[in-house]
This record gives sequence, C-alpha cells and structure tokens, in this order.
Amino acid sequence: MPGVRENTTTRPGGGPGVVILQVNLNRSCATQDLLTQNAAEQTVGILIVSEPSSAGKRGNWLVDRRGDATILTTRNLLGTITLEGRGKGFVWARTSDLTIFSCYFSPNVAPENFEAQLDSLEASIRTTRGQDHRGWDFNAKSRTGGPRSWTRGAKPLPKSWRG
Repeated sequence: MPGVRENTTTRPGGGPGVVILQVNLNRSCATQDLLTQNAAEQTVGILIVSEPSSAGKRGNWLVDRRGDATILTTRNLLGTITLEGRGKGFVWARTSDLTIFSCYFSPNVAPENFEAQLDSLEASIRTTRGQDHRGWDFNAKSRTGGPRSWTRGAKPLPKSWRG
C-alpha cells in the first residue's frame, strides 16, 4: 500500500521486538477504521499515524498539540507505552526499551515557524535515552508554491536525527 512503511525492531541481544507501522491517513475515517482493525488482527504492535481523522484524536491515541501526529498501540504490544511529551507536529512515547516519535510537518507554514518546529523537535529528541524509532512525515505537497512543490528551502535534518 503506498505511503505505508513497516519496521520491526529487535530487543537488546537480538530477540524479537515489536512491529511498527507508519502511515498517513489524510484525515480519512474509513481508512483509519480499516487500519486499526487490520493492525489489531495482524502482528502490528505500534501505529505511527500522520493526519488521523478526528476520531484519532480521542481515546487511547497519543496525539501531538495540533492533532497531526499520533501514536497508537494494539493488543499485540507486549508491555506498556507511556506518553513522554508532545510538541507542535510531534509526539513521543516510551516502551520499556524504545522511544517512539511520530512527526508531521506541513510546508504550508511560514519558514520561521517551520524552523521553530524543527528546533523544538531536535530539543525533544536530545532529551531521550536509549534506542529510538522516528516516524517522519515532512509533507512536500504545498499549495503555496504551486502543485506538488517543496517551497521551504529549510536546512537539512541534522545527522544525529537520521535513523
């Protein structure tokens, strides 16, 4: 399925970890319903979701301050997940041995706001410990620069962020 990425982590020592699925739902309720049902039936333990429908902003979803980036666990996750923090465009949580970031940044904001969001994310990443998994969605579709153009010209992500 386009726009969906799956990743399996390993526990320290190489043992089996958790299956993490990342997807942008484009605020679709129907797609969100299918995703949560399918993930629960499969081996997916953690969902990193960008642009959830309004239903994804309630219940046990961990949501950023704008409602654009979320983390959801399924019954397949062994153990618990704890909300660590929220920012504008990102949220992060911790399992016993992994910190998970869900990030969504739209280029439809002023360049200085975009840079401030990245700076805030960087500061948050630097506070984490141990292994982490980062789900990025830097949406490159911007109406401000014409169809499907990236108009930001933002600085590249620091090497320390890249997974």
